[in-house]
Amino acid sequence: MDEMVEQTHKQEDCIFKFEFLDKFNIWLRDHGFNEYPNNRLGRAMKELGFEDARRDFDTGKRFFAWVGLVWKPIFTENGRVVKDNRALYNSSLESIETVIKCPANPDIPDTTFEQPPILDGE
Repeated sequence: MDEMVEQTHKQEDCIFKFEFLDKFNIWLRDHGFNEYPNNRLGRAMKELGFEDARRDFDTGKRFFAWVGLVWKPIFTENGRVVKDNRALYNSSLESIETVIKCPANPDIPDTTFEQPPILDGE
């Protein structure tokens, strides 16, 4: 999780829960792990001390978000920022692959995670 997310502890920073769950489960699936259902991830995040709250979304609606977290940018080998590391708002694998692939090497997905994140002491 540290490779993808930065904890800022600022109330104005947040990652919407649906984005976080989608991105996390894609990473788990791509690395051969079982996906987390929403309630399991929520329990694990709260046990780790993360807070949740409703935040305004681009559409003017309010959704639950993990507060004090932001996506880290993706960097190329030369240190240039490629793209914001946000997950898309749906779980379409094709759509999300466009977010996590490096444009310089479109056939190589972003593999910044090396170890599975341990969220609940497993």
